[in-house]
Amino acid sequence: MAGLRELRKHLKSIKSIGQLAGAMKTVATAKYSRINSVYSAYSEYAGECKRILERFGADAAFPDRPVTEAETAAPPCFVIFSGNRGLCGSYNTEILSLFGKKLADFPQAEVVTCGKTASLYCREKKIPVLHEFFFDDIPSFDNAKELAAFLCKRYGEGEIGSVRLFYQKFINMLTQHPHDEIFLPCGGTNTAEEDYRTIYIPDKNTVVKKTVFDCLEASLYSVLLESAAGCQAATIMAMRSAFDNSVDSADTLETKINRIRQGEVTADVIEISYEPTEE
Repeated sequence: MAGLRELRKHLKSIKSIGQLAGAMKTVATAKYSRINSVYSAYSEYAGECKRILERFGADAAFPDRPVTEAETAAPPCFVIFSGNRGLCGSYNTEILSLFGKKLADFPQAEVVTCGKTASLYCREKKIPVLHEFFFDDIPSFDNAKELAAFLCKRYGEGEIGSVRLFYQKFINMLTQHPHDEIFLPCGGTNTAEEDYRTIYIPDKNTVVKKTVFDCLEASLYSVLLESAAGCQAATIMAMRSAFDNSVDSADTLETKINRIRQGEVTADVIEISYEPTEE
């Protein structure tokens, strides 16, 4: 049975863990609040951009993209979004599991990682990575532009046949679902009647190309925000659970220490009371 000294050391360690978990929960809450406010304001705009992409099609922005038999055999590109660190429950594990299963079906796929955890996963599994992107916990629009420029360049030159995104779809603070979707190519359902009713200045090709590129950047930024919000929400819940568990464990251990101390005091009193008196 552990002595009082060992129990006190254990209690001190538990309290330190609780303080650390509480501090991380506070930081994650602040980050989540900032990301969620931006995501909530941006989601409607991102939805409109997605509808534009569905109308014109992403290929409208790549008039010089080679369309040959060799192009159709170009490998797909998988883009995986993860957190920059652990301590966020099953957030990273679930999306990496989905990514690993899809990659097993397409071993020839090019891989692009966004996040330190995804990069470490690929290194451990010895998965070749085309490019690694490292973004802040609160992503900026410049991050989305950088990623979009890289993907659009390779897609426009025919080096990759398609782009698929893997990320945790943000439902609410308690729920995120592993999700994958086609980013390129997409859309292209506009009709002749819609073209007839639309006036393009200076011309249709120029307007559509610029609009599609802007919408692709906006869509990627929405994914970055969604992934980041889910990561911080998962961290909040994990740290809240760790903090609550540390409090419960500390209370239980303090009760045990108090009982041991009380037992020792009682034993000392009994021993003193039964000491023989000198006549």
